[in-house]
Amino acid sequence: MRGPVALSLAVAAAAVPPLASSAAPAHRKPLPPAAPLADFVPLETFANQETFLEVRAGKAGPAGEREISVLTVGTSFEDASYARLARYSVSCDLGTYRAQPGWIVYDKPGSPSSRPPEARDLAPQFPHPRTVLGRAVAAACAPPPTPAPQTFTLVQAFAKAAADTAGKMPPLMVPPVERRGARAPFAGADRADSKYGLVVATAGAKGFLDWASLQRSGSYASVVTATVLTPNPDPDALVVVQRVVGVDCAAKSLVVQQRIGWTLRGSLVFDETPDQVSKTPAPATLDGGLLGAACGGAAPTETFPTLAAAVGR
Repeated sequence: MRGPVALSLAVAAAAVPPLASSAAPAHRKPLPPAAPLADFVPLETFANQETFLEVRAGKAGPAGEREISVLTVGTSFEDASYARLARYSVSCDLGTYRAQPGWIVYDKPGSPSSRPPEARDLAPQFPHPRTVLGRAVAAACAPPPTPAPQTFTLVQAFAKAAADTAGKMPPLMVPPVERRGARAPFAGADRADSKYGLVVATAGAKGFLDWASLQRSGSYASVVTATVLTPNPDPDALVVVQRVVGVDCAAKSLVVQQRIGWTLRGSLVFDETPDQVSKTPAPATLDGGLLGAACGGAAPTETFPTLAAAVGR
């Protein structure tokens, strides 16, 4: 597989949209004080903002999704504190997130000033791995750390962020790098002899193997897979991920060696080499189906010569 082009600085920018300023517009009515929020774990500090993660255990959405809250606390140019709380449903099987409607903006701890009625990206998407949201999804799906990290309430998170970001300037907005010449959709995604075959479908996702890339040696195999989230009408949504996967058929485990993310229209979003961590997927999951096909399956009758054709673009 040919390596896609390098990412621009703009692609690796912060995961959340710009936060509201500390001054609430006059037309907004203050909301009633929210219930105390607790169990926030520091995720990262960047410029004048600190981000915290809360994983709400025991609350699962459709298809076993895990609910998380991402709290970003910062200071404005007037040195006033503000925060934005956004909630997401996360599928650890697919590594995707789904934004829940609305978010809350706090001018000070316990005093929400606005709750917009809608959030973008309500359909599931893959997060960019280099963003705050990508790291939040990875942290939410990772095994609990030992020892358990210190947690903070909303009030404590405000105080910690103020101390950790004191005197720091807001992040600079880097203009996107202008690229000359249009690239074909999914450029560099395929081999000359690619044969993408659908081998597993779950609620909201389809899993393909590029059978031309499959190599078996004893109980081991390597293969290129493609996961496509469906349905998603947004052509700019990050809903296609290719992976180069090493498989141990005897141990029924796999290791992801490379991940490449694409939008529905075929624009490259990221190309990463993740941590080489072995994973043992359950048979009923999408990865479980892909593992079974790589270890003992045969190519389906219908295959597609390109990733674009498999996606339906």
